[in-house]
Amino acid sequence: DDDAEEKLRIFARDRDMPGCTLTRGFGDSMAKSLGMIATPEMKTVPLTAADRYIILATDGIFDALSNERVLELARQHGEGPGGSPREACLKLVREAAEEWLAVDSR
Repeated sequence: DDDAEEKLRIFARDRDMPGCTLTRGFGDSMAKSLGMIATPEMKTVPLTAADRYIILATDGIFDALSNERVLELARQHGEGPGGSPREACLKLVREAAEEWLAVDSR
């Protein structure tokens, strides 16, 4: 329900920008200026030799892209000739932003 989701956002007065979801305060200076405190959930997971990636991201990525798509982009842009973690991150952010814009314009 779109109305229910809008109620879970904080909006800045007199600013033409989207609302900030209540779960999206991690590293968000706008959220901090609106009074949100970013206290992340923490979980300890032992790493094994089989683990290839650690992806730290907020719902800005995971609400827009599936876990499978995030992993696919990490593999495509983070490995092999010319691949780098930085390039993988940039691609994740770009694709998530494109998805958010597509959804917001509907």
